[in-house]
Amino acid sequence: MWLVQVFNKPHPFIYNWKSIVIPGVVTLLVILLFAPFGYGTLNLTYRFAFGFLNGLIASLNVWGIVKLYKKIFPGFMQEEKWSVGKEFVLVLSVLFSIICCIFLIFVISGLSDQPITTLFVSIVIKTVLIGAIPVLVLIVIDQNTHHQKKLQQALKLTKKLRSTAQLTESSTHKIKLDAENQKTELILNPEQIYFLKSDGNYVEVYYDSGINKIEKKLIRNRLKSLEEPLPKHLFFHCHKSYVINLEKIIRVDGNARNLELVLRNIKERVPVSRQKRQELESLIQNL
Repeated sequence: MWLVQVFNKPHPFIYNWKSIVIPGVVTLLVILLFAPFGYGTLNLTYRFAFGFLNGLIASLNVWGIVKLYKKIFPGFMQEEKWSVGKEFVLVLSVLFSIICCIFLIFVISGLSDQPITTLFVSIVIKTVLIGAIPVLVLIVIDQNTHHQKKLQQALKLTKKLRSTAQLTESSTHKIKLDAENQKTELILNPEQIYFLKSDGNYVEVYYDSGINKIEKKLIRNRLKSLEEPLPKHLFFHCHKSYVINLEKIIRVDGNARNLELVLRNIKERVPVSRQKRQELESLIQNL
């Protein structure tokens, strides 16, 4: 379904002081300038006071919900796996929290003589209509801006790779890849190895068998242990689960969340973690 594809689309996780301040400022400006849903009956001073209060509530809820979710749902809040769907869930959570706060303020202070049900429905409608448009606009802008940024970074790195492309020289230095029990599972030249991928208690080793065929060997060991004998100038730990041969990269792709590497003769795309992106750029520039 197209909706599922949209929700699974990578999205940048942006959380800084702007993420907290902008929702509050937008809320204040909407109430102050456009005076929707009856706010026009208030004089400017009261309208500013209500706008400021609603803006403060919006900003505090953004800060609080993100902090709470990071503590309670750390798996859900992983930045490298952030998507449009997760952003949507986070926005709905913030809006619901804002609605509850405003509702409690009205009930406790007695600012409205409406029945509780009618008051709650009214607050829901006003909050969603005031907050939905700015939030959706910000999501679209963030999606487009970061997507373009990643594409430009990927294009730059790909051009560098193509300008320095060269055949890898054969090496007489053999690398032994051992299992946890010290049993040697593979003996390969460095240029035969494409990448290593962690898979639980095992590591998948993708390598050229020597007849221009890529094969996969499953070795019971930690990725860190198998990385140790690899030449440091040739192999790079680009992600917590991946170690790649730099000379096998033929293209760098980008999306709104991170960079991905396309390796020669390999269909699987290798992700690059945000923490490793700058280091990878530096290594490619120095190839």
